[in-house]
This record gives sequence, structure tokens and C-alpha cells, in this order.
Amino acid sequence: AVDGSAAHKAREAGASSNYEDYSSCSWEVWHSGERSMGLAELSSSMASESKQRKGIMYIVVTGLPSLNKALLAQDTWMTRLRRQDKAVHVCAEDCAQAARGDGPRRLRSVLQMPNALLADCIRPETGKPCNGYHKANLKFPFGLVHTYRRLYANNETLPQWWVLKDEDVYVDVKNFTEHLASHDATQPLILASLAPECPGVCGSGSVVLS
Repeated sequence: AVDGSAAHKAREAGASSNYEDYSSCSWEVWHSGERSMGLAELSSSMASESKQRKGIMYIVVTGLPSLNKALLAQDTWMTRLRRQDKAVHVCAEDCAQAARGDGPRRLRSVLQMPNALLADCIRPETGKPCNGYHKANLKFPFGLVHTYRRLYANNETLPQWWVLKDEDVYVDVKNFTEHLASHDATQPLILASLAPECPGVCGSGSVVLS
């Protein structure tokens, strides 16, 4: 149901930033004036969660060199998403500015990851600064955490499934949706490819979380 050519992701990049500072990020799926919920506030209110979860949220990581791939995905498989499904593109500042340009070719949903968030990023196993490849991998947890908080803070319906993927992973929406329906989204599940050469799970074909 899912295929892609993105390189396997190295998941060990480190960062010294605090998720509490995400409320200033640009956002286009929901109004920019809305805020993100902090950890303490989120924890105190999770027990009262009552909304039924619906649909699939696609967290799509992209960058300036691959922006055309994201635009192509937006014009192809994303047009087949159901009403209850959503997708957001996670970009660094330069990519986000280009993606939200005035031309006819622009991404309709962009979450900007501030450059300052990883300005002091250090790889703990080497003590050396993170390079662009390492920083790009942090877009996955950034997109997941920020999107969850934004949905919850705005009383939006949460998805049944979270899909973390690169922009060059093509999705057969019908087959993929049917496959996910064969699993119980109320259970804590990770759906992914495993291989000895991958650090944890193989990220090239995407990772799905219930």
C-alpha cells in the first residue's frame, strides 16, 4: 500500500530544545492565531478526552530541495484523501517560506519548524554538531508532537492513525486505508518495516502509529 525511495533515517540525532516553545510556529491547516497546548495543561486534560477518533493524519516531512516532490504528491494521491483525513507538511523556515509563496504551485498545509530550535543541536554519541540530515529527522517528532497538541488544544477530532513519512512516499489511499482498517487503532501499535540494517524501524516506507 505504501512505497517510497527515501533513504533510511538515522533516528539518533539529539537536540537541547524544549517543546514548550512551539506555540509561535506558523500553521496553515488551522488558524495561525490558535495556540499549542503545553505539556502540563495537556496532561491535566487528557483524562477528560471523549471525542471519537477519526481518520488518518499524514505528517509529511519535506525540504527546499524536495519541494517539487511534495507538490506532486499534493496533486496526486492527496487528492484522494477522505473528508476525515488530513495532511500537513513539516518544513524548515526557508522551505516554509517557499511553500507558502504567492504562485499557483504552493503547499496548502505547512508547519514551520524554527531554525533556532536546533541551533545548538549536538549528536550525543560523538559530541559533534548535527548536520542537515540529522536535523531533518527531527521534523518527524516535531510534527507529531506539535500537531497532536494543536488538535487537542483546539478541540479538534484526533485521528485514529498517524503516518510519519517523507514527501516521496506514494500512498495508494484506498488500499492503505483498507489495510489500516484491519488493525485495532484503540491498541498501542506501530506498523513499520523491520530489517537488521535499520536503526530501530526502517523509515523509508513510512511509520504508522495508532
